[in-house]
Amino acid sequence: MPVRVVPGIFTALYPAYLGRIRRALNAREIKVDTKHGDLRENAARIRDAVLREPVPVVLLGQSKGPLDINAALVLHPEIIPKVRAFVSVQAPFGGTPLARPRSRLFEMSYARRQAFLREHGPVPQVPTVALATWTARAGLFLEKTRRFIEAPSDGFVPLADAHIPGAKLVVLEGIDHASLALRWLRPFGEYEPGRVVRALIALALE
Repeated sequence: MPVRVVPGIFTALYPAYLGRIRRALNAREIKVDTKHGDLRENAARIRDAVLREPVPVVLLGQSKGPLDINAALVLHPEIIPKVRAFVSVQAPFGGTPLARPRSRLFEMSYARRQAFLREHGPVPQVPTVALATWTARAGLFLEKTRRFIEAPSDGFVPLADAHIPGAKLVVLEGIDHASLALRWLRPFGEYEPGRVVRALIALALE
């Protein structure tokens, strides 16, 4: 089954972002705005891409990507028959304390996420799996933010906020926010990204 990947914010700056995952799934990327990350604009781009597909697809996103996918599903329900499953990888679905007012991450703030979910509801309209991760020690760039977040987290998303109500939940320990998406930062990590996402898709489709 074809898989389409939706990237997170600022990811155009990261070398080999989701490289292992794309190769493992033979997946293509849906082009969204990863710099400014406007939720509704990205949702419209996902809608257009899905409607062009000849067969139903699995939508997989990492970090902010699942927020854009969820927005596409709730704002454009015409795509639901063409989405076989939705896989959310390390998404701040409930928000993240790192997103502050007037920051470029603001769409991932608790206030904005709660407002969006109150208006549209969080219950998935397609089979959905959410991966939440946490670690007691994050890698380069993420250890400082992990310590800032006063809850178990992967250095960007608190464990509780990666859950999507109504979705199947998978929790993996010892993974920071970059371990799967940027394998070169954690080359000896316990979990191989391709195997992880294949298992998540299988769980969504079972």
